[in-house]
Formats: sequence, C-alpha cells, structure tokens
Amino acid sequence: MKCNPLNLDKYINKGPKVFFIYGSEIILRNQSKEKILNYLSSEGFEEILNVFTDDISDLDGLLMQNTAGSLFANKQCIVINHLNGKTPESFKNIHKYIDEHYSNALIVMSCAEKISPSASWIKELDKNCTFVTCAKLKSFEEKIWLKSRLNFLEENEKKKYIENIYNLNQGNLIAQQNEINLLELQNINGKAGGSDVNNAEYIPFDLEDMIIKKDKKNTFKILHSIRDNNSHYGPLITWVLGNLLNACVYALSSNNIKGSLQISGVFNNKINQYEKFIKSTSPARLIKNQKKIVNLDLACKGIIKKDFWKEIDYCLIDLLN
Repeated sequence: MKCNPLNLDKYINKGPKVFFIYGSEIILRNQSKEKILNYLSSEGFEEILNVFTDDISDLDGLLMQNTAGSLFANKQCIVINHLNGKTPESFKNIHKYIDEHYSNALIVMSCAEKISPSASWIKELDKNCTFVTCAKLKSFEEKIWLKSRLNFLEENEKKKYIENIYNLNQGNLIAQQNEINLLELQNINGKAGGSDVNNAEYIPFDLEDMIIKKDKKNTFKILHSIRDNNSHYGPLITWVLGNLLNACVYALSSNNIKGSLQISGVFNNKINQYEKFIKSTSPARLIKNQKKIVNLDLACKGIIKKDFWKEIDYCLIDLLN
C-alpha cells in the first residue's frame, strides 16, 4: 500500500501498523512520523523503542523479539532511523516478521530518496506495509500542504498567508515551516496581523543562535525564561533543536558541508557559525543528542513519563560542553 504525506490520513489505519517512510523531503518525513506516532498513541501504544541502524548488529533478533511482544504486555512500537548511506541489507528481511496478524507497530524512517518497486523484498513488504513517499511536492501540492499547516488561522485569513509564504519560499518547505511557526507564535498571542512576534522576553528561535555560538550562559537564560513564562513553547523548542541537530548530522555525512546546510534550510548568514559549531562538537555527541529528540517530543506531549524541562537541560549541557 502506497500513499504520500497529503493523503496519509486515509491509509494510516488500514492493515498492520507497519510504515516505511522515505523520500527527499526531510520535513515531510519527520511530519509523517509525528502523525503516525500520534495515531499510535491514541491506539494505546505506550512503549516507543527508537533504534538507529548504526547501533543494530542484529535487526533480525530485534524484530523477532518485537513480534513476540513486550515483556510488560504493553503495545510496543519500534522506530528504525536510517539516517544516511545505502539501505542496510538487514532491511531486506523485515517482511519475514510482518504479516496481517502483526499486533505491534513498526516505523522505518529511511533517508533513501527512492525505492525500487520491483525489488523482491519491497514486493513482499508491500503486502503488509504502508509506504509513505515524501518526494518533492508539485506547486499545487505545496499549497495544499501549506493550507493543512495553517489550521490555526481563520479560513478568511488562510488564502492571504498561503500566497505570501508560498511566493517567498517556493520549493523550500523548511523555510515555509519556519514562517508558519512564527505566524503561529503571533496567533497564540492574538496578533496574527501584527509585526511583533509576542510580548515575551524570548522566543524559541532565539535559542538557535546561542547554541551554535556555544554561549552556555545565554542559552540557559533564554531556555529558563521560556520555561518560567511561556512553557507552552515546549513543542517549538523541540522542533528548533531537532532542526538544528538534523542539519548538523546530515552535514557530517556530506562532502559539501555548506551545501548540505543550505539544503537543510539554514540561512546563509548562519552557515559559517554552523560550520564552527559542527567542527567544535564531536560527531558522536551530535548524533547522540539527535537520537534524544523523539523522546523529548514524546515527553513534551506527556506520552512518556519524563520531565521535559530537565531532559532538555541535560541535552543542552551535553551539547555545549
């Protein structure tokens, strides 16, 4: 079964809860995963196991154990994060552990831009899996996507903002999402038509500059001010930090760091500072903290029982040391 992020809602509850997300648009891959995780949470999946392909020596063993279910009888979801490189050979065995009676959940996040529908393992997996293709959107699809992301606006306002955001950032979903986030901040404070973002001393976007400068004092000053005065910005903080770390990790695997940062949506005036940040931080530390983002998001939403603000503190302390 195949779908795309725009019609995922129609397929999300069809068949076994097995999803293979791939394609060139990073933001669509991440948003598709978030939508699926929210759906699984509503279906009672309490246990989320994040696995990164570099850490797996025995994917077959992990899937075999998952098929048998959790030791604590909780519904379990495995999220396999394939961040870079060729599709692992172990992926070709996934279909052996999945059938129409599979009771747990599996999400494969693949960095592959394309897959071969004629490959035997793809054909087998397709029998009990929903493939979510996150390819570059056509012009009319971009506007549909934009409209879906502007649900916090009144209908009579949407058209104006869709045209403005699209015309300024055509073909760049990350830049469009940045504009949407700013607009949502304005809307939260009842000033969607105004020029100021909000009355708060700081907003989550202020964190990015402090983190890449490794300015520990001001990073925590901003973070704790937001925590104490605007704690509803927790999801946006997670999004900002996730985007920053994703851009850095993808750049690490590229032969052209500047080009990779541009593709990830980093503004040109910040690229040099990002390069300094990447060079001054060990790859292992960047990857380790990137792996924490999903759990930070789940903690922020109350899906797992962890103190979101403590966890974000620990993450930033590690990154800035």
